[in-house]
Amino acid sequence: MKLLHYLKEEKTEEIIDILKRECSQIINVYKKAHWALLRGESLEHSPFFSKVPRIADKTKPARIPSSTPQDVHNYINVWFNDTFGWHVRNGVFTTGKLITASDYGTAYIFFPVDGYKFVYAEGISDLFIFLPIKLDWDRNQIGRGDMTIRDRFYKIEWPELIKKHKFTDKNLEKAVHEGIMATISPEVIFKCKKYYGLNYRHEDRDEILLQLGIVSTMKRSYFD
Repeated sequence: MKLLHYLKEEKTEEIIDILKRECSQIINVYKKAHWALLRGESLEHSPFFSKVPRIADKTKPARIPSSTPQDVHNYINVWFNDTFGWHVRNGVFTTGKLITASDYGTAYIFFPVDGYKFVYAEGISDLFIFLPIKLDWDRNQIGRGDMTIRDRFYKIEWPELIKKHKFTDKNLEKAVHEGIMATISPEVIFKCKKYYGLNYRHEDRDEILLQLGIVSTMKRSYFD
């Protein structure tokens, strides 16, 4: 199975059919929240695509963090795995804010296929911002880093931190809705076998969302 599959020739009706058939769970969440999650992708403005994330593709290595030393990334995953049963930091990162998604590339509306798992913490858009110590990882020293910072990092009581910030795998609708109502939209991380991305600027975006029932009670300006 290809890791990434561009669906450039799909007509609007076919996109709607694919999403209804394979992504009914998240569509129901989006209907109730009157909003949707977004994800930035480094693609050439593809209107619609499907992707098998690394966490679901056993032939691929685990996600490589962009700015965090690998050993630190792995250490955090141990604690999240103990709590939720999967390596959360290897998942697919999403947000309810367009400006945040756009920081990582072209913004796409995120549609995981049915059977996904998720984790988020209300009000936390980036885990590292809320750590009890300041971690100034030098991008030029990834893999080496600062031992003093590492020593301080490894003293963090992760079970207490996860509990304190109320990380949860319940009530996804609330996390999605914060994309409209809250100043800070939570970072929602998914484990899924595959996901689809609908370009935020797709020429038929409003019609597709309307046919899916996601924006039937929303003002169009919310998305623009």
